[in-house]
Amino acid sequence: MQRPFNIPIELPRGPEHYWRIMRELSQAGGFTIPDVAGCTNGVAFNTVKAYAKALLKTGAIEKVGARSARSKNTANLYRVAIKNRVAPVVRRESYAGRRGVIQDRLWNTMRRMRDFSIAELCFTASAGDMEIKPHTADQYVRRLVKAGVIMVVEPYRKGAPGAAGARAGRYRLRPSANTGPKPPKIFKAEIVFDPNRNAVIGETSASEASL
Repeated sequence: MQRPFNIPIELPRGPEHYWRIMRELSQAGGFTIPDVAGCTNGVAFNTVKAYAKALLKTGAIEKVGARSARSKNTANLYRVAIKNRVAPVVRRESYAGRRGVIQDRLWNTMRRMRDFSIAELCFTASAGDMEIKPHTADQYVRRLVKAGVIMVVEPYRKGAPGAAGARAGRYRLRPSANTGPKPPKIFKAEIVFDPNRNAVIGETSASEASL
């Protein structure tokens, strides 16, 4: 693998970095997904692959051949096809759309059920080609319980039959929280905490959390 020049020891990440690496390697003949992923700091291969796939779809990069990898498999060779120095913006519409559908199904299923376990919720909310995993439903329910939207009817008891953890319990949507068909959005907050003053400093920002 031909390594790009001027790469710091603590390798950065993100679309701007991926795009810079792609442009530099394109000048030397092209790049593979492993090339780009290897020049990032702790980023999953699939993250780089998804970004490259989106760029390929929009025509920002193009496939120019294949190259043998260290394993027996060959890797597709790509090259940047546009002159933009700024990284193309790729919106994760498909991911956000799927997440929205999952939350919508979980929420409206809860509204129809008197009470439920995680297994019952997953079975009822899953439909067609979308199977909702227990872990995903468990995370959503836990956060709504913490927010006071869902009440615990029967808490998990160690040694009780059924799945492990909170999945063995039963839950119920509070009538006062059943405000409509749109599912509650889960956000994660980013804060700076000063332990000397025991207080939050600066502004608190929030972003939508993934399940």
